[in-house]
Amino acid sequence: MTNKRFRFCDRKLLYYRLDENNNRNYDENDTHLSKLVQADLITGTRKEKDSEEVRYIKLMFQTKEREVTKKRKQKNGKYKNVVEKEVVPNPPKTLQQVLKKFPLRIEKIQGRIAIQEEDKYEVVVKQELNELHDKCIRLLTAYQKEEEVIELQERWEALVFQTYKTDVRGRKSKGEKIHDFLNDFDFGK
Repeated sequence: MTNKRFRFCDRKLLYYRLDENNNRNYDENDTHLSKLVQADLITGTRKEKDSEEVRYIKLMFQTKEREVTKKRKQKNGKYKNVVEKEVVPNPPKTLQQVLKKFPLRIEKIQGRIAIQEEDKYEVVVKQELNELHDKCIRLLTAYQKEEEVIELQERWEALVFQTYKTDVRGRKSKGEKIHDFLNDFDFGK
């Protein structure tokens, strides 16, 4: 029995399901992507999504709550650990994390990369997302949000395209293992 959940492959930029042997099955990518695109295009109902620009800005400025333990002095002079919740920025770190949120962009990219080699994926993804990023910069500039423009640009420049050393996940070749060992070993020094 195949798994019902679709996952996004950062390496091939396709959706897949795991089969009985935990192998990736990319056959249903087109049907799943078309469903996502249709859901993205719904207008005039409760299910209508925000525009791409609004979703991109929300994604780049998302935050998370984390617990921080601090020592506080009490009235009796003793210190007590106090757990406080703190809101910190949590922007995406990779271009693939941003791309996952925009099915229309994925569809365009898959059409463009079908004819190119895998090493060109980064260029295509950057071009496609840069177009959206520039729209958001113009939008924020039009509303005189200069600090947000600077912050958004810094977060955009911090995004990287996640690459993998090997074709098989989590596997290193014998040469890579030896190289890593020799780099990390201290030889009794």
